Amino acid sequence: MQTGVAISYYTYVATPIGKILLVSYCGKSLSGIYTAGQKNLPIVGANWKYTDAIPLFTLTKKQLVAYIVAKSNCFTIDYNVNGSCFQKKYGKA
Repeated sequence: MQTGVAISYYTYVATPIGKILLVSYCGKSLSGIYTAGQKNLPIVGANWKYTDAIPLFTLTKKQLVAYIVAKSNCFTIDYNVNGSCFQKKYGKA
């Protein structure tokens, strides 16, 4: 879990490419999208809260599924990734 953060929210999305884990450290911006078995897949902590009720997850699910079935390539999701400046710039965060 990210240091200094009180709670992490998560949910799962069933998609044509498999189950996807969505994570938000604050409930207002997306902190991670993970597919089953991928490298660096986080372990859901005991203090994480499962929810489908936050608008961020509803919007993310809708846009992600539309993208996967090739109906859209536009995302309007707020996100906040962790990592060094290098990792953020080159997609390793």
